[in-house]
Amino acid sequence: MNTRDAAVSAVNTPIIQMAFVVPDIREAIDTWVKDLGAGPWFLVDGITGDEPDYRGQPTEAAYALATTFVGDMQIELVEMKDDHPSAFREWVDHRGYGLHHLGVGSEDVEGDIRKYQAKGYETVFRCGSPLDGRIAFLSAGFDKPSMIEIIPLSEGTKEMRGMSRKASADWDGMEPIRNLF
Repeated sequence: MNTRDAAVSAVNTPIIQMAFVVPDIREAIDTWVKDLGAGPWFLVDGITGDEPDYRGQPTEAAYALATTFVGDMQIELVEMKDDHPSAFREWVDHRGYGLHHLGVGSEDVEGDIRKYQAKGYETVFRCGSPLDGRIAFLSAGFDKPSMIEIIPLSEGTKEMRGMSRKASADWDGMEPIRNLF
Protein backbone atom coordinates (compact mmCIF):
# COMPACT_ATOMS: atom_id res chain seq x y z
CA MET A 1 0.00 0.00 0.00
CA ASN A 2 1.42 3.41 -0.93
CA THR A 3 1.51 6.41 1.44
CA ARG A 4 -1.58 8.10 -0.05
CA ASP A 5 -3.67 4.92 0.11
CA ALA A 6 -2.59 4.34 3.72
CA ALA A 7 -3.59 7.90 4.69
CA VAL A 8 -6.96 7.64 2.94
CA SER A 9 -7.76 4.28 4.52
CA ALA A 10 -6.71 5.53 7.97
CA VAL A 11 -9.01 8.57 7.91
CA ASN A 12 -11.19 8.21 4.77
CA THR A 13 -12.48 11.78 4.75
CA PRO A 14 -12.59 13.79 1.52
CA ILE A 15 -11.21 17.34 1.46
CA ILE A 16 -14.21 19.54 0.64
CA GLN A 17 -13.02 22.98 1.74
CA MET A 18 -9.96 25.23 1.83
CA ALA A 19 -10.14 28.09 4.33
CA PHE A 20 -8.06 31.24 4.60
CA VAL A 21 -7.83 33.72 7.49
CA VAL A 22 -7.77 37.25 6.13
CA PRO A 23 -7.39 40.69 7.76
CA ASP A 24 -10.34 42.19 5.83
CA ILE A 25 -13.01 39.88 4.43
CA ARG A 26 -14.49 42.38 1.97
CA GLU A 27 -11.06 43.18 0.50
CA ALA A 28 -10.31 39.46 0.22
CA ILE A 29 -13.65 38.81 -1.52
CA ASP A 30 -12.92 41.67 -3.92
CA THR A 31 -9.55 40.10 -4.80
CA TRP A 32 -11.08 36.66 -5.39
CA VAL A 33 -13.83 38.19 -7.54
CA LYS A 34 -11.63 40.53 -9.61
CA ASP A 35 -8.51 38.36 -9.95
CA LEU A 36 -10.02 34.87 -10.07
CA GLY A 37 -13.66 35.36 -11.07
CA ALA A 38 -14.79 33.44 -7.99
CA GLY A 39 -18.27 34.10 -6.64
CA PRO A 40 -20.83 34.76 -5.50
CA TRP A 41 -19.76 34.83 -1.87
CA PHE A 42 -22.21 33.92 0.90
CA LEU A 43 -21.39 36.04 3.95
CA VAL A 44 -22.21 35.65 7.64
CA ASP A 45 -20.93 38.48 9.84
CA GLY A 46 -20.53 38.15 13.60
CA ILE A 47 -20.90 34.36 13.89
CA THR A 48 -19.66 32.63 17.05
CA GLY A 49 -21.10 29.14 16.69
CA ASP A 50 -23.28 27.30 19.19
CA GLU A 51 -21.49 26.57 22.49
CA PRO A 52 -18.00 27.39 21.15
CA ASP A 53 -15.12 25.70 22.96
CA TYR A 54 -11.48 26.70 22.39
CA ARG A 55 -8.94 24.34 23.99
CA GLY A 56 -11.49 23.14 26.55
CA GLN A 57 -12.75 26.59 27.56
CA PRO A 58 -15.80 28.56 26.40
CA THR A 59 -14.91 31.42 24.05
CA GLU A 60 -16.72 34.52 22.88
CA ALA A 61 -14.62 34.94 19.72
CA ALA A 62 -16.65 36.21 16.76
CA TYR A 63 -15.90 35.98 13.04
CA ALA A 64 -17.11 36.96 9.65
CA LEU A 65 -17.24 33.98 7.27
CA ALA A 66 -17.73 33.97 3.51
CA THR A 67 -17.88 30.95 1.23
CA THR A 68 -18.02 30.24 -2.48
CA PHE A 69 -17.17 27.37 -4.77
CA VAL A 70 -14.41 27.09 -7.35
CA GLY A 71 -15.37 23.95 -9.24
CA ASP A 72 -16.13 21.34 -6.59
CA MET A 73 -13.94 22.96 -3.90
CA GLN A 74 -15.53 25.25 -1.34
CA ILE A 75 -13.39 28.26 -0.48
CA GLU A 76 -13.94 29.88 2.91
CA LEU A 77 -12.62 33.25 4.04
CA VAL A 78 -12.54 34.10 7.75
CA GLU A 79 -12.02 37.50 9.38
CA MET A 80 -11.59 37.68 13.15
CA LYS A 81 -13.84 40.36 14.66
CA ASP A 82 -12.13 40.64 18.07
CA ASP A 83 -9.06 39.62 20.06
CA HIS A 84 -10.63 36.73 22.02
CA PRO A 85 -8.61 33.50 22.05
CA SER A 86 -9.52 31.25 19.11
CA ALA A 87 -8.18 28.68 16.68
CA PHE A 88 -7.90 31.47 14.11
CA ARG A 89 -6.05 33.89 16.43
CA GLU A 90 -3.66 31.10 17.50
CA TRP A 91 -2.80 30.28 13.88
CA VAL A 92 -2.37 33.90 12.77
CA ASP A 93 -0.17 34.68 15.79
CA HIS A 94 2.18 31.80 14.83
CA ARG A 95 1.89 31.63 11.04
CA GLY A 96 0.26 34.85 9.83
CA TYR A 97 -2.69 35.28 7.51
CA GLY A 98 -3.34 32.79 4.73
CA LEU A 99 -4.27 29.12 4.63
CA HIS A 100 -5.79 28.14 7.98
CA HIS A 101 -7.50 24.80 7.49
CA LEU A 102 -8.60 22.09 5.12
CA GLY A 103 -12.17 20.99 5.69
CA VAL A 104 -12.98 17.30 5.47
CA GLY A 105 -16.51 15.95 5.15
CA SER A 106 -17.56 13.46 7.78
CA GLU A 107 -20.44 11.05 8.31
CA ASP A 108 -19.01 10.29 11.79
CA VAL A 109 -17.41 13.39 13.36
CA GLU A 110 -16.57 11.75 16.69
CA GLY A 111 -15.06 8.71 14.97
CA ASP A 112 -12.99 10.90 12.65
CA ILE A 113 -11.77 12.98 15.59
CA ARG A 114 -10.49 9.77 17.20
CA LYS A 115 -8.77 8.74 13.93
CA TYR A 116 -6.97 12.09 13.69
CA GLN A 117 -6.08 12.00 17.39
CA ALA A 118 -4.45 8.61 16.78
CA LYS A 119 -2.32 10.36 14.13
CA GLY A 120 -1.14 12.98 16.66
CA TYR A 121 -3.75 15.70 16.18
CA GLU A 122 -5.41 17.46 19.10
CA THR A 123 -8.83 19.07 19.20
CA VAL A 124 -8.43 22.84 19.29
CA PHE A 125 -11.98 24.09 18.73
CA ARG A 126 -15.54 22.73 18.73
CA CYS A 127 -18.85 24.46 18.11
CA GLY A 128 -22.34 23.78 16.89
CA SER A 129 -23.09 24.55 13.26
CA PRO A 130 -26.24 26.39 12.17
CA LEU A 131 -26.62 23.55 9.63
CA ASP A 132 -26.73 20.68 12.18
CA GLY A 133 -24.00 18.93 14.12
CA ARG A 134 -20.76 20.11 15.72
CA ILE A 135 -17.64 20.99 13.76
CA ALA A 136 -14.13 20.39 15.09
CA PHE A 137 -10.76 21.97 14.33
CA LEU A 138 -7.75 19.75 14.91
CA SER A 139 -4.06 20.61 14.87
CA ALA A 140 -0.84 18.63 14.84
CA GLY A 141 1.30 21.73 15.29
CA PHE A 142 2.41 24.76 13.36
CA ASP A 143 4.86 22.78 11.22
CA LYS A 144 1.87 21.25 9.37
CA PRO A 145 0.47 23.13 6.35
CA SER A 146 -2.83 23.84 8.12
CA MET A 147 -5.34 22.76 10.72
CA ILE A 148 -8.09 20.32 9.76
CA GLU A 149 -11.79 21.07 10.17
CA ILE A 150 -14.11 18.10 10.44
CA ILE A 151 -17.42 19.10 8.88
CA PRO A 152 -20.51 16.99 9.59
CA LEU A 153 -22.16 16.01 6.30
CA SER A 154 -25.69 16.59 7.60
CA GLU A 155 -28.64 17.08 5.26
CA GLY A 156 -28.51 20.83 6.00
CA THR A 157 -24.81 20.98 5.10
CA LYS A 158 -25.37 19.01 1.90
CA GLU A 159 -28.28 21.27 0.87
CA MET A 160 -26.32 24.48 1.58
CA ARG A 161 -23.25 23.21 -0.27
CA GLY A 162 -25.42 22.21 -3.25
CA MET A 163 -27.09 25.63 -3.34
CA SER A 164 -23.76 27.44 -3.13
CA ARG A 165 -22.10 25.20 -5.76
CA LYS A 166 -24.99 25.81 -8.17
CA ALA A 167 -24.92 29.57 -7.51
CA SER A 168 -21.20 29.61 -8.32
CA ALA A 169 -21.62 27.54 -11.48
CA ASP A 170 -24.45 29.82 -12.69
CA TRP A 171 -22.94 33.12 -11.48
CA ASP A 172 -23.20 36.03 -13.94
CA GLY A 173 -20.83 38.32 -12.01
CA MET A 174 -23.66 40.32 -10.44
CA GLU A 175 -24.24 40.63 -6.68
CA PRO A 176 -20.84 39.25 -5.61
CA ILE A 177 -21.70 39.28 -1.87
CA ARG A 178 -24.91 37.73 -0.57
CA ASN A 179 -26.08 37.24 3.00
CA LEU A 180 -26.16 33.58 3.94
CA PHE A 181 -28.71 33.85 6.75
